[in-house]
Amino acid sequence: MPAVELSRLARQTEELADLLDAPADFRRACLDLLEGYADHTRRRGVWHPDEDVPWVLGVPRTVLRAVANALAREVEGRSESALGAAGALWESGLREAQSLAAALVQTVPGEAAADWAQARVENARDERAIEALAGPALMGWRRQEPAAFLGRLDRWLTSDAPRRRALGFRAIEAALEDPGFEPTPRAFDLLGGRSLESPGEEGRAMMAAWRAAIARSPAEAAQTLLEEAAAGGEPARRLISRNLEAFPERQRARLQRALLEAPPPGIISPQE
Repeated sequence: MPAVELSRLARQTEELADLLDAPADFRRACLDLLEGYADHTRRRGVWHPDEDVPWVLGVPRTVLRAVANALAREVEGRSESALGAAGALWESGLREAQSLAAALVQTVPGEAAADWAQARVENARDERAIEALAGPALMGWRRQEPAAFLGRLDRWLTSDAPRRRALGFRAIEAALEDPGFEPTPRAFDLLGGRSLESPGEEGRAMMAAWRAAIARSPAEAAQTLLEEAAAGGEPARRLISRNLEAFPERQRARLQRALLEAPPPGIISPQE
């Protein structure tokens, strides 16, 4: 893997930008660039060092960030170019190429970004790919139109397709971890009343969403769980038990009382 020379990388990225309206050529050039910065000694993941799979090149974060930022600037206001180039990159199946695809989709206004993510989630290679679809790809749209974003999440979470439900939970996680997204009570309400014991991929996505909710607003997360538990939700009680230590002392005490007393619906104390 060559040392990252930023001036050279900038020239390479400019050459990529000239190909944005020719998706096949753009993908070929982009993959050549990524391969040139790949770690051929380890082939390990950029974000998760325990990954050792053939679709992760091990491209340095510095390179990905510089290329993503430059390409996103180039396609600002050019939704058709952004979606075409992003689609070509995503089809490569490579983690880093899909990361760049998500950065391009960030620039797309309206629900077109959500449509793009939804169309690809069923064939996403793994959970990291779902995270890219749910988080970076939707960042621009969720900040611009939070109500529409939450409405789409509601539809995903009530879908019959497990992958769409996983996409919805990962999108909640990303939104609550995004300092540029101002959550409303509805963001927390979306987590209430859902299946709290989903298996596998969906279950891990749901737990990640709850952890993000607890970190963003312990009081609102606790209130939602208390309401679920008081309504007779045994899964909610188990979720409380697993996450007690993540709450500050004040909310933890309330949740512990709920576990001990199991109060009936209608007597939950006001949110603290």
